[in-house]
Amino acid sequence: MFGLAGWLSDRYAVLAQAYYDEDKRLERRKGIVSGLLSIVGNAGYYGAYATILLRARRGTHLTGTLILAGGFARSRT
Repeated sequence: MFGLAGWLSDRYAVLAQAYYDEDKRLERRKGIVSGLLSIVGNAGYYGAYATILLRARRGTHLTGTLILAGGFARSRT
């Protein structure tokens, strides 16, 4: 109507591309952080599980330690 069609469609294309690029960048960062946190969580879980089993094997912990180890095992599922 006022000759704005071209300007509006160009402006939309620029903004849409900018939002798409920013969203892609944020998703990549979120994936990296999520992966790192998953590695930390898994390392903590398996480290605690190994510590419990090693101490139980050495006899420094009692039967309750094995029950705790079973609790760790069930917490993964």
